[in-house]
Amino acid sequence: MELNDVAFAVGTGVDLSKDGNILITAQFKLPKRSAAGEMGQNYFTATSSGKDILDVMRNMQAQISRRILRGQRQILFIGEDLAKKGVTEILDGFTRDPGSKLRIDIMIVKGTAEELLKQKYPLEPLPVIAALKEHLAVGLEGETALRDFLISASTDGSSPTLEVIETIKAHSPNYIETNNVKSGFRITGSAIFNKELKLVGFLNPDESGILNWIKQNMKRQIITIAKSEFGSFSYSGTHMKSKIRPERVGDRIKIHLTLEGKGSIMETASPFDLLQSKNLNLLEDTLNKETEKQVLNTINKVQTRYKTDIFGFGEAIHKKYPQAWRDLKSDWERDFATAEVDVKVKLNVEQVGTTGPSLYLKKSEIKK
Repeated sequence: MELNDVAFAVGTGVDLSKDGNILITAQFKLPKRSAAGEMGQNYFTATSSGKDILDVMRNMQAQISRRILRGQRQILFIGEDLAKKGVTEILDGFTRDPGSKLRIDIMIVKGTAEELLKQKYPLEPLPVIAALKEHLAVGLEGETALRDFLISASTDGSSPTLEVIETIKAHSPNYIETNNVKSGFRITGSAIFNKELKLVGFLNPDESGILNWIKQNMKRQIITIAKSEFGSFSYSGTHMKSKIRPERVGDRIKIHLTLEGKGSIMETASPFDLLQSKNLNLLEDTLNKETEKQVLNTINKVQTRYKTDIFGFGEAIHKKYPQAWRDLKSDWERDFATAEVDVKVKLNVEQVGTTGPSLYLKKSEIKK
């Protein structure tokens, strides 16, 4: 086909309509010669509804003058209401389509995907590209690729998660303002799915960071300790690693989780002089103990509230104890909720910035 005869869909959003049908909103890249007529806007959106994916695409094609091609699609958004109902049928429609790629990103939208795809974004020519770059800018790798979600969904020892994005609300303290208009969207944590691929809950950004650290999907991470014996401080970590080691204790399985990283102290409200080795050792010890508490709180929240193994503990058991896993896997969701998890955090502080004590402190206030 000639380029003049095709329309490239670069992003797609799927929602549950009010009448229970499927509602799809697609963002298309505009030809350059057409962009000038829209104040330089490089895209347009189209929305259609139908009984299933194929029905919607047929209805959408009926309103687009060019043949819709989906090979350039880079991201798929799923609205919150549809995710709660379940995404199995939707994913079947997208993965069975030979025009779709498995290596695209997929995110859950708090609210509707339609609203998000109609948001403007000043820094990128296509708003969907901004969503992709935000995902990478916060330190995440391409874990939310559709392919990885499907692998996790089909694995007995883990349940899938997806990153969550939401549009800027009028009252939100986080927004981008262009021409006196607040707009944009932001990454706000992770969505938890059960084995039936239904959305059951959310993790906030801090909890989501811990989840992705455990799953080794984080390139870098900011850890903030608000209250401790050392005071408050923030740690910027890199080389974040994790190791899950199951251990059989009688008839039970105990999970030993080790988390490691290297990084720098980027901000502190502590009176201690960090150029002193004893103070640096105290800070590291405090950092590790407080982070262990945060990790355990996140794991306990998932165990007690959602009872679904999103960390991959079951898969680790499967690899180490394949025979025992045959008996465990049928009731693993129940056993996961009561599993004993031991956490050890080993974060090293390699840099403390350009000063030891904070420069605003008087000499009498500095603790050597």
